[in-house]
Amino acid sequence: MMPLRAWQFGMGALVWLASRHESGILHVLMRGKLASAAGWLGLASLLGAGLLLSANKPYPGFFALIPTCAAALVIASGSCASKATVQRVLSWRPLQGIGRVSYSWYLWHWPVLLLGPALTGSNAPVYRGIYVAMSLLLAFISYRFVESPIRQQRWWLARPRVGYYTAFALVILSVLGFLQWSVGADKAASSPAQMRIAFSHGDTPAIYPMGCDDWYLSDRVRPCVFGDRHAAHTALLLGDSIAGQWFPAVARIFNRPGWRLVVLTKSSCPMVDQSFFYARIGRVYSECANWRKAVLQDMAQLKPDMVLMSSSSTATFTQKEWEKGSASVLRPISEAAAHVYVLRSTPHLPFDGPDCLAGYAGRPSWLLGKRTCNASAADDHADLVYASIQQAARQFGNVETLDLDDRVCPNDKCHAELDGTIVFRDSQHMTATFAASLAPALAARLRLDHDAGIAKQPTPGMPSQ
Repeated sequence: MMPLRAWQFGMGALVWLASRHESGILHVLMRGKLASAAGWLGLASLLGAGLLLSANKPYPGFFALIPTCAAALVIASGSCASKATVQRVLSWRPLQGIGRVSYSWYLWHWPVLLLGPALTGSNAPVYRGIYVAMSLLLAFISYRFVESPIRQQRWWLARPRVGYYTAFALVILSVLGFLQWSVGADKAASSPAQMRIAFSHGDTPAIYPMGCDDWYLSDRVRPCVFGDRHAAHTALLLGDSIAGQWFPAVARIFNRPGWRLVVLTKSSCPMVDQSFFYARIGRVYSECANWRKAVLQDMAQLKPDMVLMSSSSTATFTQKEWEKGSASVLRPISEAAAHVYVLRSTPHLPFDGPDCLAGYAGRPSWLLGKRTCNASAADDHADLVYASIQQAARQFGNVETLDLDDRVCPNDKCHAELDGTIVFRDSQHMTATFAASLAPALAARLRLDHDAGIAKQPTPGMPSQ
C-alpha cells in the first residue's frame, strides 16, 4: 500500500530537488558522458528488473531498490543532460504517447485482467496479452475522449465551483450505484447454489482444525492419531498438503479393528531431501527440512505396517534432485515399514475450481456459451516428477507407486465438479467430500486383505501402478 511505498515517492522528490537548478548537486555530478551513462544504466536496470524479478524474489523489500533507483537514474539523466542519448530514445513519439496515457493504462489494466477471464473463460498467456493490449486501447480512448476534454475545458476553469459540485455529485452517484450493486451481489452470493460452492472452499480434512499441521510456523512433529493408540497395526499418512487431502479416504479405509492411523503432514513441505526457497514466506523453508529430518529419525520407533506418502509436484527441483531426494527419504521409511506406497500428486487446474463454478452459476446462457470449468490433466512436468519418484521407488523392494489420477480426472480431463460433487477446493487440492468418495478405489489399489486386516505382500518385481 502507498504508505509503505512513501520512500519511493520521496526518492522521486529528491531527484527533482537536486536537479531543478543548474547549480544543483546532480548537475554538478552528472555532466556529459556520465549523465548519458547513468541514463542507460537506469534504463537497462528497469528492463532487467521487469524480466528477472520473479515470484521467487521477495518483493517489495531490498529488490525494490532496483527499479526505484533505475527510474531515478533515468529521470536524473534527462534532467541534467538535454542531449543525453537515452533522453533522445525516450523522446520517440510512440514512447511519449504511451507515457502520456500511462496513468490511464494503470487504471484500466487491472479491471480488464480480472474481468477478461470471467468473460472469455481463459487466462492463458495469449489471452493475458490480449487483455493488456485491450486495456491500452481503452486507456487511449478514455484519455482522448474523457480526460483531455475535461482537463482542458476552459468552462470549468472559469466556473470552479460548478466543477467542484459536479465532481462531488458524480462521486456520490457512483458510490450509490456501487452500494446498490453490492446489495445485489450479496443477495446472489447467499443463494443455495452459491453457498454450496462457497462451502467447498472450506471443505478441508479434519486434521487441520486439530492443529497437527503447523505449516511454516514451527518444525515440531505433531502427529494426529486416530483409532486405538495400542492397536496391533499402524498406518501412516505422510507428506505435505497433497498427502493431507487424502485423509478422508485413508480414515475410512483404516477405520477397522486392530488398526490405528497416524497422520504426519506439513503443508508445502515435499518429502524430498532438498532445501528450497519458498516464495510465499520469502525465504528458505528451513522448518520443512528440520521437520522432515525429525520425522525420518522417529520412523524406526514408529514402525508402521503401511505408509502412504505423497507430495506436490510443483517444487522446482531438477529431475535428478527429485530422484535422489526421494530415494534419500524412502530409505529410512522402507527400513522401518512393512509396505510403502507413494501416491502420485493429483493434477492441477489452471484456475480455482470453486471460483470458476461460482462465476458461472446463475450466469445467463448467452454469456456462458459452451465454456465449462474443466481442463486437460496433461502435465509434462508432473510426468517427469512422477517418473523420477518411480525410479527412486524401484530401489526398494517394499515400495510401490500408486496413480489415482484416472479417478480424480477421468479420461485425462479434470472437472471442477464431477457427478454432482465438487472435486477441487482450490486449484490443486481435492475437497474432503470428493476425497472420501475415493476410499473404495484407493483400498482396491492397496490390495487390502479384509479378512486379515493387513495389506497383501506385493509381488516381487511387480510394476508400479
